[in-house]
Amino acid sequence: MFVSDDLRSQLGGIEGIDDAGGTVKTPHLAALAKDSTVFTHCYAQQALCGPSRNSFLSGRRPTQTKAWQFIDHFREQGIGEGWTALPQHFKEHGYTVVGTGKVYHKDLPPDWDGAKSWDSRMIDGTWQEWVYPTEDPCPNQTIWCALPRDSIVNGSRKDNAFEDESTTQKAIELLRNVTQDATSSPFFVAVGFRKPHLQWRFPEEFIDLYPSNLSDIRLPKHASLPASTPDLANHMAVSELLEAYGDVKKCGSQVNYTRDFTFPDACQATWRRAYWASVSYMDSCVGKVLQELDRIDHSHDTVVVFFGDHGWSLGELGQWEKFTNFEASARTPLLIKVPWLQGQRRALLHG
Repeated sequence: MFVSDDLRSQLGGIEGIDDAGGTVKTPHLAALAKDSTVFTHCYAQQALCGPSRNSFLSGRRPTQTKAWQFIDHFREQGIGEGWTALPQHFKEHGYTVVGTGKVYHKDLPPDWDGAKSWDSRMIDGTWQEWVYPTEDPCPNQTIWCALPRDSIVNGSRKDNAFEDESTTQKAIELLRNVTQDATSSPFFVAVGFRKPHLQWRFPEEFIDLYPSNLSDIRLPKHASLPASTPDLANHMAVSELLEAYGDVKKCGSQVNYTRDFTFPDACQATWRRAYWASVSYMDSCVGKVLQELDRIDHSHDTVVVFFGDHGWSLGELGQWEKFTNFEASARTPLLIKVPWLQGQRRALLHG
């Protein structure tokens, strides 16, 4: 099970969710989609990481989990102490259940739901401890950066200087662990990629997939809110986006951040290009894990699910980030590959 953070419904080469007309380069996900059922209109319960993950991992709406922000979680007293979470269900039915990266939101619930959801060998040190994505900020606190793979981090070279690279390597190790002998039980491996969540920090080859001439980057068709839109529908992400990165600040001052404000075209094009490059990097990480699944000869008998926790706005209706109920924020891809149901794989479904 792959989960991508802040992934809008915009993957290249996939019928029904290629909303950028082939602009976004995601060859590994496109290959997966050819053998998958593609849900073209899948929507998150809430366009925010913590509530969305509490929802799909518990199988309940936020009105039941009481998790609408980054404070509460479904395991709170009087809420869902006795609920069966998604990974827990597999564990209770004889599966070896492991994970890495951002699956549950950090500390929601605490310790990624600990022994309730995961194999004890991830907790007692027998196997790899949980790896939650982390990486150094981009130089000069910018919103994006394309860096060499042998980047120097804290004075030394780290091949896993990119957070999703660490998650990928741990996922591959866990696949080897859970299939290490012929008598191994069935497995459930959850892999949570952080990209394309901010910051957009990725190996430099991925920015080269997109035009360096910003005039060739397609901008939103509708770049501002209609006058009839209620103020409640608008969310200008000041603290989360605008004031957190120096290059974003240079594109506009806080006094201008109103519902009618739009960033200069060059700024929007730069950020859209960086977001897409970040998606392409995440796609490459998915490809590495699927290649390992094939190498250990389990592609033929393993269900593969890929989706995002919610979408992300790239200037549509003047919105950036998530936090709203607009289409770009709430909608996300969903691919489900069931190898023994290949005859049904081309169905395009609303979710």
